[in-house]
Amino acid sequence: MGTPPAPSSSSTTPSSSTSTSASSAAPDAFSVAALKAALTAYRNPILPGWNPDPTVCNVPGKGYFLATGSGEYSPGLPVYHSIDLFTWELLGHAIKRVPAPLGAPTLRYHAGHHYMVVTAAAAADSTHPQILLVSTPDIFDEARWGEPVVIEASGTEPDLLFDDDMAYLSYTSPSSTERLIVSIDIDTGRNLSQPKVLEHQGRLLKRAGWYYMLTSSDDGASASVYRSRELGMEADDGEPQWEGAPRNPILANGDHADVRGTVRLDIVRGERGWSAIFRAMRSRSARGSRAGSAAGASTPSSSSSASAGSRPTPTGADADAWSDSHLGAETYMAPVEWRDGWPVINGGEHIELVGNAEGMRLLPERDEWVDEFDREDLSIGWYTARKPSYTLGQRGLALVPAPLARDSATPPPMLLQRQLGFDMDWETRVAIPTTPIEAGTVLCAGPSWAGVAVRGGSAPTIVFRSATTSSSPEPTTTAPLVLDTAGLQVSVVLRIRARRDAYEFVYVTAGTGDEVVLGSVPSAAFAVAGSGAHLGVYAVRTEGEESGAEEACFAYTKWVRVEV
Repeated sequence: MGTPPAPSSSSTTPSSSTSTSASSAAPDAFSVAALKAALTAYRNPILPGWNPDPTVCNVPGKGYFLATGSGEYSPGLPVYHSIDLFTWELLGHAIKRVPAPLGAPTLRYHAGHHYMVVTAAAAADSTHPQILLVSTPDIFDEARWGEPVVIEASGTEPDLLFDDDMAYLSYTSPSSTERLIVSIDIDTGRNLSQPKVLEHQGRLLKRAGWYYMLTSSDDGASASVYRSRELGMEADDGEPQWEGAPRNPILANGDHADVRGTVRLDIVRGERGWSAIFRAMRSRSARGSRAGSAAGASTPSSSSSASAGSRPTPTGADADAWSDSHLGAETYMAPVEWRDGWPVINGGEHIELVGNAEGMRLLPERDEWVDEFDREDLSIGWYTARKPSYTLGQRGLALVPAPLARDSATPPPMLLQRQLGFDMDWETRVAIPTTPIEAGTVLCAGPSWAGVAVRGGSAPTIVFRSATTSSSPEPTTTAPLVLDTAGLQVSVVLRIRARRDAYEFVYVTAGTGDEVVLGSVPSAAFAVAGSGAHLGVYAVRTEGEESGAEEACFAYTKWVRVEV
């Protein structure tokens, strides 16, 4: 039925920001403390949406480089750049073709090259996960990343330390769960020494003649630090040589109302001094990131145990928000100072959604985004799951429908974007197919997925699908597509209304613009361990049905942040 039109200019023109910025903060009085807070505030998370297991390094004169895990999605291992720690640009990805789910990377810089080690989940024919090594001489050019090298050692949570021109790999053994360290050939990944046992699990950092081990608690709630003069488990006399910080854990938010699960800590020294980068979870009930004022943010130098911006510990329904936080692990930042040879994060205070650090700025959150598929390839920030086949051209994005068993719980091939906030409207316009293929928009987190689509044929219908676990799909709901009275309609707008507690799946009627809700799912169903909510598009055909060579054509996708 033709190619769908692009969105009208009124729907794509960015609106003026309505979010609170540092300049709009209204302190109770014009105090020095309030003014300082307004001039040094910044927003956490620094990378919103699913950005788990961050790792960071600094190159003098070039800025900060940060990578995160990427799970099953391709391309893998997103790499970001910043010169100020509060504005970040996605440069590209270290691995284009993902061989297996990727997690827990470590990024380091040495002798003109960036190196990254990462865990690749065990393949079906293997009992052990692999450790992959990738490198580049030019991190600004995505095409310069080399092919992954499989390191001789196998394990999880790899870390890389360069010390006196020697490369040391530490990792957790899959068989004994011991933390091991070995020197490696940084080009081939081959071992150059026998593995030695480390006393603790975590990342290594060297400062002022000390080796520091940054560890995460077993319950995923906090981070601690230990130090040693030597890289090993015991001294010659058999005594443990790693001593813990006097105030371990050094990063712990406890039962904080907005932010918990502060782990996978990395510490970096740059032009702004020392900083901590780590992953954390944002509560579904959290609102400080949008509404918090700079004057109410925490001040690292304060001595109180609860900052002015803290909220009470949630109770009742709000207390359940933690098990229902569906955005997944995000990337956070806090300032670091050294006291008596130990790192102190955020002045020992809780991590807040609006924090304070010298030289920072509280920027407005992005209010909207649109992609009209007017490039030769997908714009950066799109991810694929289960290898969809697509092209871009005059028809916009054309997806080849993938076969799907009736009422299948298995997610179809998809193109996805991270969901960056709790409250937003996601939308696409898709051409009405002439054959019985299904083209729509989708919500996905791990094996859980739900979508609304148009199914073509002589009597087009709107389809709502929901499969919130891989074993118990809910029935597919269908409804007739209400066409315009002139019979000229060739496309339909599909929408997902994302809110903190639930998602609604909607199509927009022609002419009147009325929204028809086909179904809804609770956001808690998409709080999937090891993943986070993504929104995107898909196209399928029912196995056994003939659909010819028709492709599903999308004119645009967009999202708009909403206030609720």
